Amino acid sequence: METFVVSDGKKGHLNQSLAFAELLGSNPRVLQMRPLPGTREPLSRLFSPVFPPKKYPRGWLSWVLETSFGAAEPTDCGERPLVISAGTTSAIPALALAARNGGRALHILKPTFVPPRLFDVVVLPQHDVAGEVPRNVLTLPVALGPIGGRSLEESLSEMRRRIGRTLEPERGFIAVLVGGDSAHRRMLPELVLSEVNSVVSFARERSLRILLTTSRRTPAEVEDALIELSARETGLFCFCVWGRSDGYNPVPAFLELADGVMVTEDSVSMASEAILAGHHPLILPLEPIGGSHKLERFHQYLYERKLALPLRAGEDNRLLWESALALERRDREAVYNAIGLPELLRQAREMLGLEVVPRLGHTTGA
Repeated sequence: METFVVSDGKKGHLNQSLAFAELLGSNPRVLQMRPLPGTREPLSRLFSPVFPPKKYPRGWLSWVLETSFGAAEPTDCGERPLVISAGTTSAIPALALAARNGGRALHILKPTFVPPRLFDVVVLPQHDVAGEVPRNVLTLPVALGPIGGRSLEESLSEMRRRIGRTLEPERGFIAVLVGGDSAHRRMLPELVLSEVNSVVSFARERSLRILLTTSRRTPAEVEDALIELSARETGLFCFCVWGRSDGYNPVPAFLELADGVMVTEDSVSMASEAILAGHHPLILPLEPIGGSHKLERFHQYLYERKLALPLRAGEDNRLLWESALALERRDREAVYNAIGLPELLRQAREMLGLEVVPRLGHTTGA
């Protein structure tokens, strides 16, 4: 089965698309798209309920594909290729590619204005869905991402290059993944710094080392304070990556090495990555803003199914850390079963007319 992943250039969207392609047993070709010029891309989405790509005249369809993909546009896609896309701007180009070649279209995350019925399958985050779900819409409780394989090998390799040696597990590791301000959460510096200082005390008592990374969204005040703290505690902070100025993604390596993980509440993707890597992450709550309850629904699902544990901000969380470290790390198959992925894949394959068995075995790149 020939498979194409249409990428809008957003790493998170690409990671989810590639992960789903892998689970379907495909080795996809990635097509980097360019937005349609001017207002044509949003107008194409706006009018898609009545004028979808399947109804485009041949010339208009060719123009959309040539404009979206340029020289990368595949002219021979084989019989009924599978086109996977994610986000909003990739929706119309992906539908156009599938329409031109009689292919099947699978989309991840709901695109603005484009009805889910235009795709063969739409995969949505469970916390984004309210009310009745259309028959071609499947829901997942966590965000998919690359697990093991090349992403882990590259992350570990870069980590070894930077520290000049292989990290030996003679002492355990705690991974601290710090996000930042988002549409629905505000990161208060004193809250995050207080909790990280508590982690430092716990790590010292248990002879553990800390792997820490911030993100590009981390407030400068928080990152600067963490830099100062790591400089004072060089014996505990084994390796730090400052996301505001560093494009390296250490998260796959951290999750492979860590015995326990802390994640700030703003990031669905980091919590999901930790769970998919077999951990039971501790989630640090942040100040809620706005009226959306999506994050609450996401975290409530995790806590009810014991996929993650909530930290209590400003309190002594030593017992929670002890509990998390005592839990056995799940293998990949156990994680997938816990989030209902085998059944989702069965339904997706049925809707797409595929007979591919998902690869749910556990692999590591350590």
